[in-house]
Amino acid sequence: MSTKNLLDTKTPSHTRQYLATLAACTGALSMGATLGFSSPAGPLMMSNSTSDDLTVTPSQFNWVSSSPLLGGVAGGLVAGVGVDFVGRRGGILISSPVFFVGCLMIALARDVAMLLVGRLACGMAMGAVTIVVPTFTGEIASPDIRGLLGSVFQVMVTSGILSTYVLGGVLTSWRSLAGIMAVLPVLTFISVCFLKESPVYLVSKGKEDEAATSLQFYRGKHYDVTAELQVLKDTLEESRQRKTSAKDILKSYNLKPFLISLGIFLFAQFSGITAILSYMSSVFQESGSNLSDDVSSSITAAVMVAMTVIASGLVDKVGRKALLVTSAASMAIAFNVLAQYFAGKENNSLWVEHVAWIPLACLVVFISAFSVGFGPIPWLLLGELFSPEVKDVAVSLVQVVNWSTAFLTTLIFAPLQTSLGNAAMYLLFSGLCVLALAFSAFLVPETKGKTLQEIAAHFGGSPEAGSSQERRIGG
Repeated sequence: MSTKNLLDTKTPSHTRQYLATLAACTGALSMGATLGFSSPAGPLMMSNSTSDDLTVTPSQFNWVSSSPLLGGVAGGLVAGVGVDFVGRRGGILISSPVFFVGCLMIALARDVAMLLVGRLACGMAMGAVTIVVPTFTGEIASPDIRGLLGSVFQVMVTSGILSTYVLGGVLTSWRSLAGIMAVLPVLTFISVCFLKESPVYLVSKGKEDEAATSLQFYRGKHYDVTAELQVLKDTLEESRQRKTSAKDILKSYNLKPFLISLGIFLFAQFSGITAILSYMSSVFQESGSNLSDDVSSSITAAVMVAMTVIASGLVDKVGRKALLVTSAASMAIAFNVLAQYFAGKENNSLWVEHVAWIPLACLVVFISAFSVGFGPIPWLLLGELFSPEVKDVAVSLVQVVNWSTAFLTTLIFAPLQTSLGNAAMYLLFSGLCVLALAFSAFLVPETKGKTLQEIAAHFGGSPEAGSSQERRIGG
């Protein structure tokens, strides 16, 4: 009997699932705050006009801005292995103090080295959060609301970015901003203490009584968890019987989805999203926008939150491929227009003075396009393209490449800006988005409405490859 059939006879309560997801995803707020911190903090750190005794050079700030992404590589690797030892809830509880210590080190930094260590610590926690929080929410969710709960993570990340931009516009000290950020992991730790461990993890460790208690906790006291618990046990047993080695990812039917997923994540980072979020205030400072850089940054981040929410309702209606193509095309156009604006500015063209609103408009279009396509969909496809037997290895490898690319693009953003100029740099990003458009249109399969068995068959694998996971997601 599948989980979907169980829900046809009796629907579980959703209240605790909603509350548990919100509690776990406060870790995503910390992640967003970490990503957004350098935008408002950068100008303050590099300014000689402030009373702070620690001033960083532009080259040092490149490392301050990008170092969390390097930490994310390490954090993702550690979490990918550790999540099966300490559990999903345990992973969140461990990452929270790391976030807290990192924020505290930033707030109290006496030199650049201490600042970098603090940012690296936040990055390690951030990398862990991207593994443990989506895994936790996916495993406690009942199939009828799994898609909705899965979208909360990205919404909270963007909300964390927005909150940092807004606070950064109000506060005059980057130390105060880091101190406020330290409150978020404390909130995460306290709220997650009241939750139960994932029932899937508990079953995998042979703790069936605890798994039943956990499932009852998340489904409500009036829901009979017996049959659903048996489905979990059967699913995990099937997965163990088909356990494969890392080299199996090189088989054609696994390698194809791996390369497609890797390509989507690479193009997402090649759009410059992480670098632009890190340098948002500086981008608006150089553009000569009519609005202040803090207000412009906050507007852009607010649009990101809104479009991320909208995207959660579009993905199953419009389809993954269509959203990716639309996203890439819109980003390419936005960057092209932005490049033309900066070319006019660099050439002292008079028309630029009358269209100072263009940078804000272009970045709003870029952020909106990214938020409905290359923001959420790569993560969604990560769960759809791989069979359960190679998913752990594939996801870990993709995460390492994703964080590494984000680190490199953020590290070279300012030097690239200096060497090429704004016009040529944004034209380069526009060209990369055109390549992303072609990749999405010709190589990415549409998975909307398809079962995991059908997706596996598309790549030449056995339809049985997706069966155990299909049962888990209610197919």
